[in-house]
Amino acid sequence: MTDIVTPPGIDALPPEPLPTDTPAEFNTKSFNLVAALKKLVSQMNAAIQNVWNNATAANERAGAAAASATAADGQANAAMGYRNAAASSATAASGSASAASTSAGTAAASLATMQKLYLGAKTSAPTTDNQGAALQVGAWYTNTTSSSWHWWSGTAWVVGVGNPATVDWATQVLNKPSTVSGYGITNAVTSGAQMMAEAAYMSDAPLGQWATFPGTASAGADWPASGFPSYWNVFTFGSGTRRTQIAWQVFAGAEQSSMFVRSLHDSTWSSWQRFFGDISLMEKSKYVSAPGSAYTANPREATLQYIDISAPLTVTLAASRKPGDQITLMFSFPSVSSIAFSSNVKAPVGGIRAGVASHILTVTLVARQDGNWQAYDGGLHPW
Repeated sequence: MTDIVTPPGIDALPPEPLPTDTPAEFNTKSFNLVAALKKLVSQMNAAIQNVWNNATAANERAGAAAASATAADGQANAAMGYRNAAASSATAASGSASAASTSAGTAAASLATMQKLYLGAKTSAPTTDNQGAALQVGAWYTNTTSSSWHWWSGTAWVVGVGNPATVDWATQVLNKPSTVSGYGITNAVTSGAQMMAEAAYMSDAPLGQWATFPGTASAGADWPASGFPSYWNVFTFGSGTRRTQIAWQVFAGAEQSSMFVRSLHDSTWSSWQRFFGDISLMEKSKYVSAPGSAYTANPREATLQYIDISAPLTVTLAASRKPGDQITLMFSFPSVSSIAFSSNVKAPVGGIRAGVASHILTVTLVARQDGNWQAYDGGLHPW
């Protein structure tokens, strides 16, 4: 910053020449004045330079003063901000103190509640809580005499589980589930087969496990074979509307160990399909007693069907499974009765012979390419 200086002094001028002076006086004064003016110019220049310096110094100091004023204003604003922040901190501290006081109260209340529920270790059953108040439902204590813990039901102390080696699981463990579903198990499979009712529907078999179907006096309507007595072991697997069943016949006889399979699609079960083995490579048979005046023969049910006729009978052939499908019908006549066939049965030239009492008429039918059945008269045979 420029220093402030003191301007130099200026000498006074000598007396000026006057018109009244003599020529000699006038000349002397004139020479003296001119000489003084020369010195005055030098002194004036020095004074002017000092004035310039002082003006510069004054301007610099004025700028510095203005900057200091601005800085002072900023400091004042900052001080005000600090003051406001301090006030906010004081408010927050007051709120925290209030929250801490509330938390302390809550903790104290929780501790009091806990002390009312857990009564600690005791040698005998208490009749009040640790504050002398009435026992609360759910309160518990540890009995050091019996090495067990007890909880208050509202009317009595109930034994909880203590040392597993000394627990009486039959009496001390309460509200035990009585079924596996009570433990949240919904897909358990029993170790043994479920016994179904006499002649029950196999479609009612439980999913994912074995079931046994007895047929001592009759067969179920949806069983693989209609003969009885029979006894079937059935396994059903898959999902709710997409199931597969496998059925085995157990009873000794021609059908023993015969195995069949069928599948469910939505609500429709397929026909039973036989698995062939060295003892089951034979036609599936069906016995029909006194069907009345009308009967539908379906090869899907059995390809060898025994029919006792008690009255004139009209036989309708169901649609074939494919060309080449076969079915043999054996009609038994206790007395003479007539037989007629549906229009999709093509009889041989001369027709199918009439029945004779106490004889069996055999008719074999083969599915043709045009969808009709071609009938072959197998002749009459005595009982």
